[in-house]
Amino acid sequence: MAELLHLSEKTVDRLLRGEKVDRATVKLAFQLLEIEWDDAFVAIDENLGALPSPVGDSELRPRRARLVTLWPVALIVVVLGGWLGFRQPDLSVKAQDPYWRVTFFDRLATGTEHYHKARYDQARVEFAAVMKLATRHDDLAGQAEATRMTADVDLAQGQVARARDGYHLALQLRERTGETSTYPALQQALGAAELKLKNYGAAKAWMRLALEGYAASSDGVGMALVQRDLGTLSAAEGDSEGALAWFATARSGLNRGVNSALLMDVRAQEALVLLDRGEFEKADQMLKDCLEYWERENHPRWVARTKLQLSRAKAAAGEHSLADRLRMESASAFRWVGDTGSAGEAEDAGPR
Repeated sequence: MAELLHLSEKTVDRLLRGEKVDRATVKLAFQLLEIEWDDAFVAIDENLGALPSPVGDSELRPRRARLVTLWPVALIVVVLGGWLGFRQPDLSVKAQDPYWRVTFFDRLATGTEHYHKARYDQARVEFAAVMKLATRHDDLAGQAEATRMTADVDLAQGQVARARDGYHLALQLRERTGETSTYPALQQALGAAELKLKNYGAAKAWMRLALEGYAASSDGVGMALVQRDLGTLSAAEGDSEGALAWFATARSGLNRGVNSALLMDVRAQEALVLLDRGEFEKADQMLKDCLEYWERENHPRWVARTKLQLSRAKAAAGEHSLADRLRMESASAFRWVGDTGSAGEAEDAGPR
């Protein structure tokens, strides 16, 4: 069955046991069999514990890291799709490697796991292997996937311009496949990268396109992501009222039980705006809550980011010794995960 579905045996076993698997992997299996995906197939659909994709950091992305459990009817559709020949595997390109998609999905899943655990160098190796397979077999969708994930690693390691170029290439590849449903996530990533580069006009243009795309498909979580980014953009342009309005809109479309990680990131962005408005005590408490959350989630990069944010609040309150300690802890944690850009940012944020 695994060969038939172009999935690894491990993934098929998890499906048959009713366990959660990566949503993107399942959807791609449907595409390979030329079966139209329908969310009705999904029995459980929830984000991984730490997936909000902050501006300038798409390390954690709910748009791509959903775990799902399929209703039994979905498994029937996939299995019958394979048996009845909805799509016959094309073995003519590389007859000596007819089951390459099994390797493709295994390495993609391994790379994604490394990525979400901040093992970026290992993730990069896996995504390079995925790209090599996709290129060898003229799989544009696979090339786009590998390019996107490599760009995420670039961004997580502070190579923002390189990440921006990678997102743009991934979008071009998706446009060649005509997979319009994949455009908004890439447009959102492009907007976040341009914002990090302080190209505010380009950032806003991409964010608007992404918001329109998510709205057209009634994707509330996607809309909240972009609304969060638009809030951060407004703050960067000095419009605190506009920023808070965007953040409130983003929060209103999220489910606290399912989207807790994204909500925490929105709250952190709000806290920074409140800090700039002189509401030190409120901002400090909000950031403490965020730090506690990420420490419970045991995600080093998000702990590092929140410590840097909290150091700003402590410095504003006159607690300079604690602020310096948090800042240096943040820099050290960023270096540990390979993000030298953010480490330098943390070190430069100290007193001059």
